Amino acid sequence: MWGYEFDSHGKGCYFNEETLAKNKKKLLCILEQIKSRLEELNNNNFIIEDQATDELNEVD
Repeated sequence: MWGYEFDSHGKGCYFNEETLAKNKKKLLCILEQIKSRLEELNNNNFIIEDQATDELNEVD
């Protein structure tokens, strides 16, 4: 659903950039919800480092 397809394009696992681009907005929303919840739970015992959002924002 998010970009990976199984048994597709003659491969066991195929990453489809078009599917990722189509679902980009929803993925960014989910990432924001996850980050928000982690911040709520964080009591300064861990550092939240988001590496996914910037990479996803580069998808056309």
